[in-house]
Amino acid sequence: MKSALQAYGAKSRKLASIYNLLGEAAFEVGEMDVALKAFQSGLKIEREIGKCVEAIVTTLCNIGETLRLQKKFDEALGSYQEAHEAIEQTRGSCDMLVTAKRKIALIYQKQQRYSD
Repeated sequence: MKSALQAYGAKSRKLASIYNLLGEAAFEVGEMDVALKAFQSGLKIEREIGKCVEAIVTTLCNIGETLRLQKKFDEALGSYQEAHEAIEQTRGSCDMLVTAKRKIALIYQKQQRYSD
């Protein structure tokens, strides 16, 4: 992280990628707060530098999944819906659209179950 920051600066694709890799690693070992913070940092950079929509959508879905596992359903839903909108606006990958819609449905299902 320090090397990428020094070599490429605070608003670089490489730094955004490192944040996302850190998020994935933290997610895999169950460190959801660390994962969420890393994904959010990566997303902020991706948006600032105008990274491709697919990368942003992937990060939004990673954030949504992290929030869903923390049972923060409303926040997770917002992340998935933002991903869904971005895919539809750019006519992105059908696979990504299906994933986003599936996750939105899962959140609705969980919310219903917990509200009952």
